[in-house]
Amino acid sequence: METIFGTSEAPETLATVALGALSFQTGEAFVRRIVWHGVEVVRAIDYPIRDERWGTIQTRTVRSRTTPGPRRVRQEREFHTEDGAFSGRFELIAEAAGAMTLSLRLEARRDARLCRAGFTALHPIDGLAGRPMTIRRPDGECIGSEFAATISPAQPAVNFAGVRYQIRGAAVAVDIEGDVFDMEDQRNWSDASYKSYVRTASFPGPYTVRRGDVINQRLTLAFEGEPAIAAAPAVRPFLWFEQAPAMDPFPELALAVDAAWTNGFVPPGLASLRRTVRLDLRCPPNPFALDFARTSPHPPFDLELVVPDDPNEIQDCLTAVAQWLKRAGARPDHVIALPAAYLRSWQPGGPWPKGATPLDATRAARAAFPAARIGGGALTNFTEFNRRRPDAREVDYVTHGSSATVHAADDESVFQTLEALPDIFRSGSQIAAGKPYPLGLISIGMRENPYGAGLAPNPDRVRPTMCEWDPRAQRLFGEAWLVGVAAASRRAGLSLLTLASVGGPFAVAQGPSALAPSYHVMVWLARMQGRQRLDPMTADGGIHVVAVERNGGAIALLANGSSTSRTLECGLPGRIAVLDASSAATASRDCDWTRNAAHGLEVSITLPPYAVAFLDAAAIEGAAA
Repeated sequence: METIFGTSEAPETLATVALGALSFQTGEAFVRRIVWHGVEVVRAIDYPIRDERWGTIQTRTVRSRTTPGPRRVRQEREFHTEDGAFSGRFELIAEAAGAMTLSLRLEARRDARLCRAGFTALHPIDGLAGRPMTIRRPDGECIGSEFAATISPAQPAVNFAGVRYQIRGAAVAVDIEGDVFDMEDQRNWSDASYKSYVRTASFPGPYTVRRGDVINQRLTLAFEGEPAIAAAPAVRPFLWFEQAPAMDPFPELALAVDAAWTNGFVPPGLASLRRTVRLDLRCPPNPFALDFARTSPHPPFDLELVVPDDPNEIQDCLTAVAQWLKRAGARPDHVIALPAAYLRSWQPGGPWPKGATPLDATRAARAAFPAARIGGGALTNFTEFNRRRPDAREVDYVTHGSSATVHAADDESVFQTLEALPDIFRSGSQIAAGKPYPLGLISIGMRENPYGAGLAPNPDRVRPTMCEWDPRAQRLFGEAWLVGVAAASRRAGLSLLTLASVGGPFAVAQGPSALAPSYHVMVWLARMQGRQRLDPMTADGGIHVVAVERNGGAIALLANGSSTSRTLECGLPGRIAVLDASSAATASRDCDWTRNAAHGLEVSITLPPYAVAFLDAAAIEGAAA
């Protein structure tokens, strides 16, 4: 288990409940994949308790009971939070006729500071983006609206007690009692959903719950319609590549360097990759970052600079670092500077921080680095980029990063973020308005927490939200997810992808005999830089594929993004190596593992859970699956 996830914490198991046309999955504290007549109409229902840093307070079940029946199921759960602050009771009743009722009671055992407590309902983006919905106000008034097509920086709906919509002929009504909902476009944070949630718009910061306070909420779902779902013919999963001349070439790769991270080993296979170096100019220069600049010859590098909020200090800080780099003989190609206050998240309508603005920092950076391209955007997530869009006339490029564990950190939710990335890249490209679009660090764990007091600690190496050191990043799970990110970037027009780091929680290696699986993925992706992409097809949505053309053939990465083995039929000549749990130890000690472990392609490719295949196909023309 640690070889795959980096933790001994077992993945949460899900139970499937089927009641005629209605089915869903249940975990210890959530409901997932609510399906009506074969159509997923609700992605998940949860009842998280979020602390003042927006971290999820873990709960422990005290007693649970399920009463099954052929037409009706009832589930009950009594629990308390692990910190002893709350006790609670949850009840679910589901009926085959097309109804679900979920009830929640939370009682505070002591005073606590929270950002949220209560029901959230996730609506899937597939089939809903740009589609109509009806909002029911608390007074009963119904208003027509729609789910945002491009990612909305503001809330698509606020202050409502119910929402109704249809997906491919299946209709659902979601109503809440005991509170009101707001809605946010969770694609901002790379979640593949729109979320209806309680108590945030009126409380943009933490609020106090007193000992003895009780929260009572009731959620009802009603399903209608009988969509005609055509039975798809049985197709064995296969692997095939098509040439698509209109496809953008694979972007340049970069490794992140941060003054907050200790020095890290860079294996020879990645030594020439561009570095994206972040410096906080409010702090003394970090020896690691300065040593990098002194290295000669050093790889090409870009700067991400956090500057003071005092507009009178920005120019002096930027000029000082520019002069130091000039004396060291180091010249950045790209520079983005951002006042420290904009590492935090602000609502689109403000109020915005007092002091220096991003535009102030942009203009000061252009004066200090006249030979560099000057960027705008965010040093955090797409959320902050979308909410405070740079003036395209003032910048030479736009950028942002992304984290997969802002709202949920279970394995399935992390891989579901890959569904939202194409929408993020498409929306980002529109904001870029034709300017280059390089990406900062895209990672499972969080680099910064714009939404709370800080990053969540993780001494037990588990799966918390808003945590920097996520144990999966440097294991097989993390390498498979990186392949998924690279696959999701096709047709995005990206100029740069930053997918790992030198040192720190996203490092590709701790030493020459301590290579993370992500190292081998990065080496393979480095071979793809600048090459024409191919359009891969598999007939298996659980396998993520990125491929480029090379000499009439293809080099490709295939990742199994699931906990079950998967097999693809393949009729291509060439060689392949599969990095899985059985080969991980050997691969961690061998910089040339992909070459040394490669063997001839066979008729089929089997990928164990979260395994990655490194494929070098000699030819793709004339071969058929």
